[in-house]
Amino acid sequence: MTVPTGAKYVGQWENTKQHGQGKLYDESGKVIQEGTWENGKYIGQYIGQIKDGKPHGHGTMTYPHGIKYVGQWKDGKRHGQGTETWDRLGKYVGQFKDDTWHGQGTQYDLNGKVINKGTWENGKFAGK
Repeated sequence: MTVPTGAKYVGQWENTKQHGQGKLYDESGKVIQEGTWENGKYIGQYIGQIKDGKPHGHGTMTYPHGIKYVGQWKDGKRHGQGTETWDRLGKYVGQFKDDTWHGQGTQYDLNGKVINKGTWENGKFAGK
């Protein structure tokens, strides 16, 4: 489908919006963005296992603003063991549930120093 700017999107759709894996090309045919789309918005580049057009199993998502997740996915959400890294802040290594930190995990600063280690519940540190 060609959009009003002259760019062309080739990929998966849901409810008339880009949703799933796809590529956006400029007027000359050069790829502008490639990866995962959700409700018409570019989410990032995903490489890994897919089920029903969504990340499922093991994979890597690189988001546009310097965030990267490597680990387990379930129905398009981070779920299971994984590592989330931020270019300017550090990383979290541990368990995820429904796209949030949940279970045992460790948060590190940019220099590798442990900030919090223990149990996480719905994205919040619950203690050791």
